[in-house]
Amino acid sequence: MASPLFIPLGSSFFDMFRDGSKVTELRRYGPRWNETTCWVGRDVVLSRGYGKTHRLVGVIARVDVVDIEQLTASDRFQLRQCYDTIHRVIAITIGNLEDPHRSCRVAMRQSVEPVRRYLIQKFDLSEDTQIADIEFDSVGELAAEMRVKVQRAELFERGPLAGEPDWSRAIGSPRTYALTAEDRRAIRDNQ
Repeated sequence: MASPLFIPLGSSFFDMFRDGSKVTELRRYGPRWNETTCWVGRDVVLSRGYGKTHRLVGVIARVDVVDIEQLTASDRFQLRQCYDTIHRVIAITIGNLEDPHRSCRVAMRQSVEPVRRYLIQKFDLSEDTQIADIEFDSVGELAAEMRVKVQRAELFERGPLAGEPDWSRAIGSPRTYALTAEDRRAIRDNQ
């Protein structure tokens, strides 16, 4: 199985892919960018520059090799800013784009929500109580006890972190609660 195709992008182009206004990347046709390296179904990682913080993952949905004269004047101009000579380009259309960090955060949030609800009910906590950390002792999830650190915090209202705790606007001090195996069974049974 081939590794994902890595495509570094400038900030403005990355943001266009993220907001959905761009779905096709144009690259100069050659040894790095051709039908052998870019095929339909291959996984893709789009990156804002070469850092690891801003990434999108997707799948190549379509590949076209076209003469540069077939492109719009705007696309031709942008490509000629990058390359001295260019005759053919490969147009890589990318589908199923998602932010892998966001997907992980959403999955984590959904998995801890029953714990948060249980703590709010059992200890009569405020509805804006958020889970800051969950810690098991050395034997992991089979531990007799788990410690949950909670703190009241407002949630992000917009942007890629919408619905997640904004720890910069935390209220009060964090508190830690110990949950026994019986507590964890009750949480599991109420899901």
